[in-house]
Amino acid sequence: MKFALDPLEQGYIVKAYEPGCIQINKEKYLQSLLLMPGQLITDWSVSTAEAITSEDIRVLAEYAPQVLLLGTGQEHKFLHPKVLAPLMELRIGYEVMSTSAACRTYNVLLSEGRKVLAALIP
Repeated sequence: MKFALDPLEQGYIVKAYEPGCIQINKEKYLQSLLLMPGQLITDWSVSTAEAITSEDIRVLAEYAPQVLLLGTGQEHKFLHPKVLAPLMELRIGYEVMSTSAACRTYNVLLSEGRKVLAALIP
């Protein structure tokens, strides 16, 4: 699936997603990653939605996003509310969705100038 968005002067934009591969700007990534408007972290150690723990969520919350998007891979997976509790405690908005939906949502929020963090599992 290809995405189109007016290019921003700086930052990271999702250009395409297909199962197992996320293209950020001109680079393709086969591993889980963290994506923010001005930062890309390509060594997020989580490889499946089932492996996400509340400690992983606490670490993501340290980036202090307005919104956290969790892309769970090809299919939407539900996470236990206890895993997401740190976000609720800190009043950080979040959405859990398939990675393709998270990529599209990230681009929209980015274009709105929002402080968004996308944690993406390809």
